[in-house]
Amino acid sequence: GAPPDGWSSSALSEGIESGRAHIVLLGTPDECATVIAETVDPVDAPERMPLQLLETGLVLGEFSSNAVALVLNPNLETWAAQGLPVSMRVLDADGNEIEIASGLATLLPGQTSAVLGFLTTSGKPKGLDVSFEGADFNWVPSELAADVLEIRRVETKADDVMGFVTTGRVRNLGEAPVDGVGLYVVHRNKAGKLIGAEFTFVESIPAGGAVPFEVPNLSGVKRKQVADTEIYYQLSSVL
Repeated sequence: GAPPDGWSSSALSEGIESGRAHIVLLGTPDECATVIAETVDPVDAPERMPLQLLETGLVLGEFSSNAVALVLNPNLETWAAQGLPVSMRVLDADGNEIEIASGLATLLPGQTSAVLGFLTTSGKPKGLDVSFEGADFNWVPSELAADVLEIRRVETKADDVMGFVTTGRVRNLGEAPVDGVGLYVVHRNKAGKLIGAEFTFVESIPAGGAVPFEVPNLSGVKRKQVADTEIYYQLSSVL
């Protein structure tokens, strides 16, 4: 069964020695998360808090439309969210549901990131209702820090096809390689409103190394409309 709330991390080696953690190497991500959580000890455990919704927005672009949610993992130690489902109900001006977009949140302790849900509706979305639908196995102990990656040299550069692209470098400040990093680009206008959102994927970043990235402007926003660009990341796995 899934572990109760309030368990803290302990040595995974004990679970391996007892034979309880062998599927960490062979199972699905959900099975791995469950087994790791089952090897923790209920000793001096911080209380586990749910994800917090910081901001929502709708980006209705020429090439791509997205529901956007900025999400915080308020647990400053121990608890990381691993592939936690995020439901995003898209509403019209009268509060009626148009469609439901979905995304996943994988957040280290104390980390803030963006979640994007692709929209297919031809209606007129005006609002967004976001909820988190994860189970106990979507929470696992992690020793990684939220600042294990650093985003540098972010620029918007003119592009003949897409109007502009967003470029930069992502550096791994940790002592081990990081594989599978999702980068989420959020653009704001002078009033601070979300007007653009895109996603790209970086396959691998060596320990202490940095790799470049380039994200096309699929939202169709004009470069002169962009007053600020924020970039968030999510690891594919915190295990």
